Amino acid sequence: MKSNKALYWVIAVVAAAMIVFVYIMVGEAPRTLPKITISYFVDEQEIASSVGKRLFQERGGQTHFFIGIEPDKHEQLKIASALKTEFEKGAPFTKVFVDEELALSKELLAEFKMTDMIPLKEDIYKLGEKLRALEKDGVSYLVITANIYTSSLLKKNPIAVLRENFQLQPLVFSIGYLPVSPADEKNMQFACNTEDRNGTSDWGCVVVNKSRSVRRKINLNKDKPWIGLMDLTGERDYMILAKKK
Repeated sequence: MKSNKALYWVIAVVAAAMIVFVYIMVGEAPRTLPKITISYFVDEQEIASSVGKRLFQERGGQTHFFIGIEPDKHEQLKIASALKTEFEKGAPFTKVFVDEELALSKELLAEFKMTDMIPLKEDIYKLGEKLRALEKDGVSYLVITANIYTSSLLKKNPIAVLRENFQLQPLVFSIGYLPVSPADEKNMQFACNTEDRNGTSDWGCVVVNKSRSVRRKINLNKDKPWIGLMDLTGERDYMILAKKK
């Protein structure tokens, strides 16, 4: 009887620990507001067009943008390029800043029509001064960097520093990978991890939480190769999760 009680006690402790772990991992993830529910797309241009149509009123005459991508997910660069084209329908960006940390090829830099290469994290205050002056003068700009630098879900990251210190008002789009199955979560670049030493876990946990909440609605037999969604994550911040099947 004593051994059984001890065994039950161990099982109870393990179960309680697992519940706490799951709660920490995804239970406290910030809530987001769906703007584009699970949808299927022919290509990156259709993704960008859908974003443009959905946010037509919210965008208004906005000419200041940030786009964040996952550095190792090169397919997201095509989405970023398509978004740039979508946002330039009125007029091309006067200034296009690309974070040198992305290590983009000369061909990609030419595709984005980069005007300034910046070490964003190291020169954050210098960049802030430049962007504040551009906004004051009504000069359009686009900043392309990593999504962990643009997401409002992460505290004290570069976009938070820029907004706090320079009162910038860009529209911000953070692109991430959409895991469509539990096994697919291993392909995420930024995991949901309680032992988070890089400060990126809040992003990973929101992505995991969102993907799990919509997974039952996903139809992988659709002909269109892209699957994705978009949520509002802050007053002027959007999270685009996408995967090419």
